[in-house]
Amino acid sequence: MHQNASRYAVQRGLDLIAALLTKFSSKGTRLSQELPKYQSILREAIDGKAITYFEYITTDWGGDTPFTRHQYVVCSEQQAEAILESAPLKLPLLIPAAFSTTSSMANIRINEYLTYLSTKPSVDVHDYGEDLDAREKYIHPTIISSADAIKLFRDPNIEPVNFLNLAGYRPNPVPACMANLRQYSILRNTMEYDQSGKATNVHPNDLSSCTSFQILGKAGVFSMPHMDHHGVITTIRSEEGDKLWLECPALQEDEIISWGRDNVLALPSFPVYMTDGYIFIQPGGRAHSPFSLTDVHMSGTMHWDSRSMVPVLEQSLLELQYPTITNEEPAKEFNLKLARISELWNTHHPYYPWADEESRMEFNTLHKVGIDSCHLDLVPATPAKCKASNMPLGLVGVAG
Repeated sequence: MHQNASRYAVQRGLDLIAALLTKFSSKGTRLSQELPKYQSILREAIDGKAITYFEYITTDWGGDTPFTRHQYVVCSEQQAEAILESAPLKLPLLIPAAFSTTSSMANIRINEYLTYLSTKPSVDVHDYGEDLDAREKYIHPTIISSADAIKLFRDPNIEPVNFLNLAGYRPNPVPACMANLRQYSILRNTMEYDQSGKATNVHPNDLSSCTSFQILGKAGVFSMPHMDHHGVITTIRSEEGDKLWLECPALQEDEIISWGRDNVLALPSFPVYMTDGYIFIQPGGRAHSPFSLTDVHMSGTMHWDSRSMVPVLEQSLLELQYPTITNEEPAKEFNLKLARISELWNTHHPYYPWADEESRMEFNTLHKVGIDSCHLDLVPATPAKCKASNMPLGLVGVAG
């Protein structure tokens, strides 16, 4: 049933794209230059295979059991908790509102959230009608007054806009299926300055600030394929509106390198349709390219799994070599958190569950490679740069 809804959502997306390209024909804008590329990606998407909780738990993920890379799991929130607790996540999880124990939690409607944003002096905005006469203008959002941003959002006669860098607004945003699992709290709770509570000094927090966020975009907002940086697991709850989440299967390292070099994904994406109250949990390292079928407001969180820190480092090192695979720059805070996590793991701290001893040794090796190749200072008085990419370590923004 959900596969049919996702297939129909693809057609809705293609119809909306055609209408937007007809309505907004100005040359040189992000919409006119990039939406046709997105249109091609959407046309090439293939149906995903929705599997059940029981199919997931009976698959031997470390063995030779054949399975399609275009799978995702449709399950209840209790089943999702069992999957997440048992081992690091292998496939995306979709929890429809009808299967969620938190479905009774009131959704944060768009009008409510816009009213809240109106209390802020400014908002970071990507305007899809803006001229792309300079790459810097495309990478970095424009900071405008909240009043002007809300006018852009509400005006049906201008191109789509996407609001970026929105701090978390939903109380207790972590999905119930993860809230009591310590392994998924390590990104949020690791205090790299040995704090046990409130920070008394100003330190970089560009990674910590991403652990809870909002997404707000007009109908027609899209993102080109990218990975969320530093191998984070991303959860998304649809508060209001219809979202088409184009998900790419898990890529092997050589496929990521090829994509980073040639800007062409090795495999087609598959659609996952979301609407009010749906929760989507995306494993780390997944390329994705969402599209807003309607005006959409979403709440999200980002996590690491303490049992899966090696892939976090592997992806982060690839991002330094191939920065186009993510839409965010490396976080200033990253190495500080990794240093603290390294201490916890190497002393076998009992609070977190860890991977095996072989993984711990691999983590230590990769961590040393990252420090040696990028000259990352433990106290970054100035933004560091990695020799591999000459890319400053800083954060551009969070967007779906």
